[in-house]
Amino acid sequence: MTKAILRMGLAFIYPRPAPDGDAWELLRLLPEASHHLAEATFQDLLVSQLNAEVSELVASGLHRAYVPRSELLASPRGRLDLDRLAAQGGIVTASLPCTHHPRIEDSLLNQILLAGLAFAGAVAGDLHLRREARRLAALFEEQVSPLRLHAAVLDQGSRQVNRLTAAYAPAFRLISLLWDAQGVTLGETGPRQALPGFLFDMNRFFQALLSRFLRENLPEHSVRDEFRLRGMMRFAPGFNPRRRRAPTPRPDFVVLRGPQQEAVLDAKYRDLWEKHLPREMLYQLAVYAAGSQERSATILYPTTDGAAREARVAVADPVFGRQIAQVCLRPVVVSLLEGLVMSGSSAEAGRRRRAHAEWLALGRDPTAG
Repeated sequence: MTKAILRMGLAFIYPRPAPDGDAWELLRLLPEASHHLAEATFQDLLVSQLNAEVSELVASGLHRAYVPRSELLASPRGRLDLDRLAAQGGIVTASLPCTHHPRIEDSLLNQILLAGLAFAGAVAGDLHLRREARRLAALFEEQVSPLRLHAAVLDQGSRQVNRLTAAYAPAFRLISLLWDAQGVTLGETGPRQALPGFLFDMNRFFQALLSRFLRENLPEHSVRDEFRLRGMMRFAPGFNPRRRRAPTPRPDFVVLRGPQQEAVLDAKYRDLWEKHLPREMLYQLAVYAAGSQERSATILYPTTDGAAREARVAVADPVFGRQIAQVCLRPVVVSLLEGLVMSGSSAEAGRRRRAHAEWLALGRDPTAG
């Protein structure tokens, strides 16, 4: 189940249109004849894809940006730095202090790319992948300054990606996946504590997969990730002595049709068809259901059992027995979802994906009508 979800998730999170316009091209791997990938771990798959992506960027030419430089030049360019000239007591050498903006490859985007390759070369388990990452880094490390990788600089680089540098976005996503999964840090710029193995939050990955599938296949709705249910909880007047902010529940998804809320959804990476429902999940979803307009909230969970069916838990008033909310446990059959994701771009495939998205988000029977 995990492998199928990873394949679909990478196809969604890291999309690359195929030559025929198919948006569901599978992840590119090294040739099947390369027996050294038979035991490839997941981080090796990410490193392999990162190497392929950087190879394309290098082949097409790295992006050049105008970078500010303040230096002494024998042939003046740009603007004279009069403050620096005055501070040094006038012209005392054969060069002048200038501020100019050369268009060079030594930009933040390429620095992150170089640091990401170095990091990928260190974490890859496969010797050939490590060598390839280091070979690619050597192609432009003389033109690009080294950079220490950390969460803040990855954030800054992602914000600089625009329509001119959109080709860098897939590589940055892969570098972020590798970085986030390697350990913990006590601060954005603090030392990173490496842990044995490869940490990967499958719950977040499953959530990102469902988010992309629902957003692309519910054209008449908008899907909001981690939507804040503002105003649902608040401190009673006069009983907030520490003046703290009121808690704000944030379900994974809220499905809207215009301003109207139609569904509250939460993704849980736990097969609730085979395993029991933890009370913490039930209590969390009961709170979401109580605060929703429909008095209902749904858990989307993965399963490999094609016979899995939706279950519902009624939340009732214990005194009068009246139902006040309900929690739906809706299965995401992995083999079915994978078939839909990889089914191509035909009109019939699109119709089936939309029908399944309506079933997952809204509980509408795809065979009805």
